[in-house]
Amino acid sequence: MDGLEKKYWEDRTSVSPAFFKLFDYISGANNMNQTMKMTAPVVSSHSENAVFMSFMVPSEFSENPPTPNDASVFIHRAPRAQFYVRTFNTKLPPKYYILGNRFIPEFEQLKKDLTKDGNSYTVDPMFFTAGYDGPRVYFKRHNEVWITKA
Repeated sequence: MDGLEKKYWEDRTSVSPAFFKLFDYISGANNMNQTMKMTAPVVSSHSENAVFMSFMVPSEFSENPPTPNDASVFIHRAPRAQFYVRTFNTKLPPKYYILGNRFIPEFEQLKKDLTKDGNSYTVDPMFFTAGYDGPRVYFKRHNEVWITKA
């Protein structure tokens, strides 16, 4: 995937429903009725066909996380990987938790810098975006784009 066409980002700008399903899970919507602290970052994986949002479970639950009550929420153990990361700041967008097109220039700049420096990377099957701030942080929000090291 050389570049991302505009259509790739269309209809992927509202992640609020996914966020609130995950938030419900850490708020006790699980088989143990267990509440968990919110962790950072909130990571979204972007492939050509889908975007998935992920919360990291707190370390005390990592070995045996509670089972989600919502069948559309699932536990995923990500394999070890190395990433190239571009960090940038934004102000809170009009619709909470949404950066949409704000990631595009950062994603493209990271690929350009990696190519210029001779670094091998892959965005197939996906790349990642990460947000570190809660909804009450309006300015200088810490965001990242992650590309997998090849």
